[in-house]
Amino acid sequence: MTEASTESHQSVAALDTSSIHRDAEERLVHRIEELVRKEQEHSFYIVDLQDVRNRAAFFKSLFPQITPFYALKCNSDLHVLRALAELGYVGFEVSSADELELARDVMLSSPMRSTELRDIVFSNPYKSSRALELVESGCAVRALVVDSADELRRVSGTIRRCRTEGARPEVHLRIASDETCVEFPMNSKFGARPDEVLPLLQLASELGTAITGVSFHVGSGASGSAAFTRSIHRATKVCELARQHGLTLIRTLNLGGGFPCIETSLLHAFARDIHDSLPNQLGVGVIAEPGRFIVESSHTLVVQVIGRRRAKSVQSAHGDGVMDDHWQYYMGDGMYGSFMDVALQKVVFAPCAVVKGGTVLHMRSFIARGGSFALYKSTLWGPTCDSIDCIGTFELPALSVGDWLVFERMGAYTRSLTTSFNSIRKPTVYYQ
Repeated sequence: MTEASTESHQSVAALDTSSIHRDAEERLVHRIEELVRKEQEHSFYIVDLQDVRNRAAFFKSLFPQITPFYALKCNSDLHVLRALAELGYVGFEVSSADELELARDVMLSSPMRSTELRDIVFSNPYKSSRALELVESGCAVRALVVDSADELRRVSGTIRRCRTEGARPEVHLRIASDETCVEFPMNSKFGARPDEVLPLLQLASELGTAITGVSFHVGSGASGSAAFTRSIHRATKVCELARQHGLTLIRTLNLGGGFPCIETSLLHAFARDIHDSLPNQLGVGVIAEPGRFIVESSHTLVVQVIGRRRAKSVQSAHGDGVMDDHWQYYMGDGMYGSFMDVALQKVVFAPCAVVKGGTVLHMRSFIARGGSFALYKSTLWGPTCDSIDCIGTFELPALSVGDWLVFERMGAYTRSLTTSFNSIRKPTVYYQ
């Protein structure tokens, strides 16, 4: 499901300033200090919409031949969607009827969009009847994705019933992707196996519904470009198979999501690998469904410490019989809120700063002082009554009730996975 980084860090992460200007960081600090006085104790997000635009532009610069369709499941914030729609070159990828309606409404309200453009891809291979009814009524969908005979028959009927011939979507076949370098694969749930591809192409021809695209999704936690390049090779073979049998002309290759948020230097190498593996000789257009890549760094979450206790339960590493101090802190947000990916994909959310006395103090400033400022083993718990509601254990300065913790890069699969367990309020959202 989600495109996640699962690298484990037992120390606090330093704020990444390589991709943001110093003045933007200073504005963020001032905004945090302003809002902690206003919020009193309620958690809040600060969303940088310009960062969303910048990341979309960065994706396009890395992959100029690929048209991005932003994945709504990652973060469907209305302001984020509007910012992307107004760029004019980003479409939307949806997986449900409600997402389809939201994407349609945003596109139609954007001054950069034409009502005749079809800028939405429905990538869930299994669609509700309501979703198909929306397509029939003329919802501007570019493509519907299938991976089975039953769904192909349903989609074929939907296309025949479309009220406007010009609004009829394409049909794309989702194939099983390469899983050798992926931590959280998806083939057990989605994707046609190699032996199923030709029968599905033939069935589409019999139904009078040509399959004109091939898609895949490598899953989450890809450790490099290999999963993509090998899956592209599989998709290329499908294009060639269709051509050899005279069944259809594949016009679109959809690389799906799973694009990693890694260092810029590594991203350029990743992009080169993708570019070199694309089947340019086949003349297909290429699209993709980035989510985390675009929105992750746009959100900063600020959470208050609402309780604490001191536990002398950890044996000293020095072997001298002295017990190390171990603090336990209880926060206003947790695993059932913004930190669900702790459980789902073992993502490590380390605070990048603390707010004490209304002043933001970056963790790098504590680390830079060496032994002059004590750091303690500290376990962060969420606010619910569930004992699994634990964010993790980190080295932190001593905190008091009323202090705040700052978490960066909180834009992906945080707000979209939040629950209402224990009736804990969702964080307030502010924009800048």
